[in-house]
Amino acid sequence: SRQVIVNAGPDGMVCQNTAFPVTGASEQHSTSVLWVHDGTGVLADATTITPSYIPGPGESGVITLTLTGDPISPCGAVNDQMQITVHPLPVADAGPSGPSCQGNNYPVTGASAQFYNSVAWTEDGPGSLVNANTLTPTYIPLPGETGTVTLTLTVHGTNTCSAEVAVSTRTLTINPLPEVNAGADATICAAST
Repeated sequence: SRQVIVNAGPDGMVCQNTAFPVTGASEQHSTSVLWVHDGTGVLADATTITPSYIPGPGESGVITLTLTGDPISPCGAVNDQMQITVHPLPVADAGPSGPSCQGNNYPVTGASAQFYNSVAWTEDGPGSLVNANTLTPTYIPLPGETGTVTLTLTVHGTNTCSAEVAVSTRTLTINPLPEVNAGADATICAAST
């Protein structure tokens, strides 16, 4: 009998919630193969040389897959490992909606992002955004502008997940300034009320 030879193949990377098909694995002289893993996901086709690892919900980090080849007696079983790096998806939170007053610039506070390479804000109002590629832009309303403006935060992922985006919005309500009228001018004589 010949000794079993197994090769789990090269390490790989995948985005969170995306299946990773194992490629490049091989075996010789085994009666059967079996893959096991140390992640929270599922390994489909674990008794073939080309399984797929499906990460668990929200799973990220390094997952080790182990390929074992069963021998013909009297030889012993042999195994080999490969690792999959599961990159997290980007997360965006535009922060709380809020009011502003007519004529005032609105600095965005309370926004956050995770697992990102870049951020970009857009708005649907007639005003404009400055520092729109930061988590702290400022909306500059047009003179006299009132009403609601939706500010949208788009976050682009990192590494293998660079094509993934997360989007979050917040609403800015620009309240009009109060109008006051003291009435018509009047002329009075001294000592009169």
